[in-house]
Amino acid sequence: MRIGELADRVGVPADTVRFYEREGWLPRPSRRENGYREYRDADVEHLRLLIDLRRLELPLDDAAQIATWCHAGHCSSTTEALPGLLEARRAAV
Repeated sequence: MRIGELADRVGVPADTVRFYEREGWLPRPSRRENGYREYRDADVEHLRLLIDLRRLELPLDDAAQIATWCHAGHCSSTTEALPGLLEARRAAV
């Protein structure tokens, strides 16, 4: 899928997708011969998780790390780290 479809599926502008990709918080997709980005369903899930974690007001670096662990198959790291991050965020609020 192209960037516009990915953005529509997760409910953000395409510029947000580009920003997350540029900053390294979303893995860079493969490119078609014409240079267009080609995203997969896994990218949709990664971005959706990242955005959901941001809605919990986790710092972007922490949210990106959790999303990356989760989608790299390190669920135990995610399970261990997320409660502490949420508790720290709650305490800060």
